[in-house]
Amino acid sequence: MTDVIRLNPELIKVSVKCIEYVLIYELCHLIEKIHSKRFYELMSMIMPDWQRWKLELEKFCNQCI
Repeated sequence: MTDVIRLNPELIKVSVKCIEYVLIYELCHLIEKIHSKRFYELMSMIMPDWQRWKLELEKFCNQCI
């Protein structure tokens, strides 16, 4: 089975850092399938401020509803 990452085209409307967050998030899921401690450690190792960009992305998404 091949892992595939599909991105929502709406991402074009957010900051580059938010897009980086989404890409890193998805790539980390290729290594660690679930939201385990290891997953979040990997996220933090690659993008130490990932929580900031997660919040920004969530704010954007909430405005779209």
